[in-house]
Amino acid sequence: MDILNSLRYKAIAFLVSVVCTNAFGLNHNPQAINSIRITYNYINGYAVYRSVAIYALNNNTYVLQKGIDTTHIQYLPEIIEWNKVSKLLNDYILYVKEDICDGLKITHDDYSNYIKALDDSIYNYLPFMQNIKKEQYKLNEDTFLSLSCDEILNIIESPNNLFSSFKPLLNLELAYENGEIISIEPKWYFEGTTWSVVKNGQENFLDNKYVMSFLRDICFDKYAIFGERFYLLFQIADNIKEAIPVNHK
Repeated sequence: MDILNSLRYKAIAFLVSVVCTNAFGLNHNPQAINSIRITYNYINGYAVYRSVAIYALNNNTYVLQKGIDTTHIQYLPEIIEWNKVSKLLNDYILYVKEDICDGLKITHDDYSNYIKALDDSIYNYLPFMQNIKKEQYKLNEDTFLSLSCDEILNIIESPNNLFSSFKPLLNLELAYENGEIISIEPKWYFEGTTWSVVKNGQENFLDNKYVMSFLRDICFDKYAIFGERFYLLFQIADNIKEAIPVNHK
């Protein structure tokens, strides 16, 4: 049985290798990546700083390069293990999509939490909008749930997007031996929405859970600061501007 399992594992590994090579032009072995460049924001006192961390391949690990940012380097992990990079690449190969709509669908729970936030703590969420009338934003649940992906996209990518400047600065660049780079960064500010993945000038999308899993694994998740789903629904309501009465408990 052990021999059969071993043969089965080798066969699966071979097939994955072939698929990866055919689909992306090279075998996505993590050791083919020479370096990982992470651009991020961090807070020191009342100021926000932009920084870059570079990890270079050394045997089976990616090692933090010294002298990149001496003021913040002490807070960064010294190494990134190759198996964590391998997991991210496997997720990328298996789950990357051309569809931008993942994470944009509004659910009943999103709506319930939104109404609760409007009633209980609206000014904690939006301290810069003290004069808003909450009633104008209590749209009927169906108004949110019936929106198509294209309609939501038009709203959150409009020039009037209240939260476009809030998108976290967190960019991952995986550089291959042949010079190719995979760039991964958040698409929007809202929690649970998709990440943009750019390779060879082509943009695709990866679900939030796969990127956040990698960031947690390498202790960089604290730099991925997103707004709660409340902000997405508020942005939609602010653009629709239909004060539809809603009955809620």
